[in-house]
This record gives sequence, C-alpha cells and structure tokens, in this order.
Amino acid sequence: MPARVTKARKKTTVKKKDKPDGYVFGRPTLYKKEYCQRVIEIMKDGGSQAECAAEFYIAKATFFEWVKTYPDFKDAVSIGKTLSEAWWTKKGQTHITHTSKGTQLNGGVYGLHMKNRHGWSDKKEVQLDATEEVKKSLAFDLSDKPKHRGEK
Repeated sequence: MPARVTKARKKTTVKKKDKPDGYVFGRPTLYKKEYCQRVIEIMKDGGSQAECAAEFYIAKATFFEWVKTYPDFKDAVSIGKTLSEAWWTKKGQTHITHTSKGTQLNGGVYGLHMKNRHGWSDKKEVQLDATEEVKKSLAFDLSDKPKHRGEK
C-alpha cells in the first residue's frame, strides 16, 4: 500500500494588538454602588433577591455574581435578607394574632413560604426507646476487635 502524503500546514501567527493601560476585556458591568441602598430598600418591605434583579433589569445569575464580586453589595444583600425575613415574620405575627380588615392569614401558605424562602423547618422530635435485648446486641468489647494481617 502506498504511503500517505500529507501537506504540512503553515503556522499563522496572530499579532496581539497592544491594549492601553487599564483596558478591561469584555462587556462593562452594569453594577452601580447605588444598588446597595436600593437592595436594602426593596428587601426591607419583604422583597426578594429576584425582585432586586428585576428592578435592575439583570438576570439572577448576574445578581449572584455581583454578590461574589462586590463586598459592599454582598453586605447590602445580607442586611436585606435579614430585613426581608423580619418583615415576613412581622406580617405573620400581625395576622395570626388578629385580623386586618376582615382577612385572615392562611397559616399553611405562610408556613410554606417561610420554609422555602427563609429556611424555616418543622421541628422534628425523634425518640428512640431501645429494649434491653437491642442494647445488649449493640454493646461490644474492644478485645473482640478483628486482627490485622500479621498480628497474632
């Protein structure tokens, strides 16, 4: 069978253009320092991070990237989360203790909201009552440990 002949390709070199000092690659950020105060304002009335992202006309992924990138923004979001949870807690307390204009809080919906949004959970109590037989089967003696290779 004849040997296959291949042509060697010429290597082309792309000359990098010199960029001026301070040149930043990519699209400029839409982040503004004023957003820190706006996040707190939105969230103090029970607003969410998604509402903040919508207010700034950005994707939630961009919002979370700003949280990672800008320490002041991260602090503002942290404060906002606390204020938002406090707002929702107060709303629940107000409607649980008395009605507002004849309407009453739907406890199931409120509980589900707090679990999903603020990490609340149902209190689960687990009580184990082991019998004597089970307790004995769980007890063991350290002298009964398995021997390793080479041990006598």
